[in-house]
Order: sequence, then structure tokens, then C-alpha cells
Amino acid sequence: MIIKNATSASYYGSGLHDEPCKVRLSDKQLDVICTYPGGREVIWYGDEIAPGHYRLDNREGGTGTLHCFPNSRFLDGWWQENGEEGMWRITLSS
Repeated sequence: MIIKNATSASYYGSGLHDEPCKVRLSDKQLDVICTYPGGREVIWYGDEIAPGHYRLDNREGGTGTLHCFPNSRFLDGWWQENGEEGMWRITLSS
């Protein structure tokens, strides 16, 4: 399943940042393609470690987690990248 019109809300020291993203969910894998300021795309990718629980990485050294309840429109979690860390919520389009 590919969700093209998702939104990532990231919370960290400098405030809240909303970014468009795409979510690709397949059997036991999750990819989140975030569009960062300036139009740069970063792909977070990872495996399901328990039902609805994902551990993610990106090629820039970032690491994070996302969790989802069955039938939820939200993926919630934690991330760390480039010396910053925070929480994020991915809202899946309806």
C-alpha cells in the first residue's frame, strides 16, 4: 500500500515542523519518504519488529521508531538525526 498524501509533524527543540511525506507499507516493512525544507527527500526505512511497531533508519545516520494501532490513521514515534532528536506523528490521508 502506498499513501502519497501523508503529513509528518515533527516536534523538537526548535518547534513543530510539518512536512509532506509518502508512506509505503508492505508486508513487515515501512518506508516513509519525507520532503525536508528546500525540497530534499529523505527516505526512512525499516522492518516491523512486532505487530504495528517499526524500527527505522535513513542513509544520513538517522534512527527512529513508529507505532500504529490497527485501523488508525496515525503513526507515532521518536527519531534522532544530525544531533537532534524529537517525536513525530505521521497522519495518513483518508
